[in-house]
Amino acid sequence: MWLSGWSKVSSKYRALKWLGALPAEREMGAPDVTMVPDDAPTINSAISAGHGLVLVRPGVYMESVRITADLQLIGLGTAGAVRVISQGWEPALVLGGFTVGRAKLRDGAYLAAASAGRRATVHNMSFAMRNQQQAVAVYCTSGQQSMTHCEVHGTVRVSGSAAAPTLMRCRIHGSRSTGLRICDHAGGRVSRCELVHNRLAAVRLSPCATPELRGNWFEGNGHDGILCDAAPEAEASDDDDFSTWIEVGESVV
Repeated sequence: MWLSGWSKVSSKYRALKWLGALPAEREMGAPDVTMVPDDAPTINSAISAGHGLVLVRPGVYMESVRITADLQLIGLGTAGAVRVISQGWEPALVLGGFTVGRAKLRDGAYLAAASAGRRATVHNMSFAMRNQQQAVAVYCTSGQQSMTHCEVHGTVRVSGSAAAPTLMRCRIHGSRSTGLRICDHAGGRVSRCELVHNRLAAVRLSPCATPELRGNWFEGNGHDGILCDAAPEAEASDDDDFSTWIEVGESVV
């Protein structure tokens, strides 16, 4: 099952043991593969190669990864085996895709739609910051990207009306601020994630944020649960495990 859908990928990769099943993707032909560090020395250089699938061997990668193409970025090995650590002020992972629509030219020809990471997938990766003054480890400014089975040591920030990522079965912990910050009309879906041991709230929502929260686990945060700057339009299910829904300025007993 781990290699389902990828039977046409080069045989030298078939023996690799991947963690769990790959995220479900829309039907497509088998993509070209770039292996890090075999084929490219860094994750960013592998992304720039323009192939549809980037596989990353276990190890520590000191860089800030920017997703600039619709691809699958998959860490090999067990959970936490692939670690990305940003050394400066840039987040360890930046998701900021855009799409160029179909346009008709004067001669009747059409420009095909193009995308720069708007629908990328990140699976089984760990992201952290070396700079302890920077809380944001993952930053999404636009796109409907998917993060599954990832670990984030720091804040995940989702900002902007075009930002609507999906986070599923991720662990967000150890932030010096809020675990998950959703603001500026951003949306998205957060499902079956663990938000634990963050300095402030597990989740903080700004006005007009519209996320969908389903079946998440909040524990050991400075303010367990969801902190609201103002009344948001978020949809939270009964199976979200949080202790309180509070307004800014209220205290938690």
